[in-house]
Amino acid sequence: MTKNNNKVYLNVCFSYASRYEITDTIQSLVDGSHDGTILPTDISEELMERCLYTGTCTPPDLVIRTSGEVRLSDFLIWQSSYSCLCFQDVLWPEFSVWNLFSSILTYQQNYNNIKVAREYMYIERKDKQYKSDRDCALVQYYKERGGGGGEGELSEAVLEELISHYAAERKKRIQLFVQSLIKKRNNYLETVTEQ
Repeated sequence: MTKNNNKVYLNVCFSYASRYEITDTIQSLVDGSHDGTILPTDISEELMERCLYTGTCTPPDLVIRTSGEVRLSDFLIWQSSYSCLCFQDVLWPEFSVWNLFSSILTYQQNYNNIKVAREYMYIERKDKQYKSDRDCALVQYYKERGGGGGEGELSEAVLEELISHYAAERKKRIQLFVQSLIKKRNNYLETVTEQ
């Protein structure tokens, strides 16, 4: 229903378990690494997120758990790590607009803390990716030249160009891999729904 929508997403989870989703994603990354579609060094938190079943959606801002249970029940474990979790002591059929308003108020009260935590995570993730690209670019550079040499031999401009080139190649590999994975999953869903 919302496949081609870009404003609001509706996720329907049937026979869903977050641990299975994470395991399936890891297996896809391993397969991609083994067949050479991606390099082992391409695997990161960001790629992992893009390969989850919800990889084309933004993470949930608010997760509401009804029934008085104070647990996620294996639901969106990875995706909700920077979400506001709201536990309502009411069963789903009795969930009212007032429960929704209460949950939204809880979200609003926690918004700034969640925003700061997400921003910090993205900065840290970007820094890790830059360091990985830098290390990989240097390894590739010296491997192509038969080894040897030290980082001091390269000017800052040349080093930045190597890193930029490596990052662009990594992004191309990842894009092709993710597109292939999405196509594979869509084909599977179409096959299952036709039966």
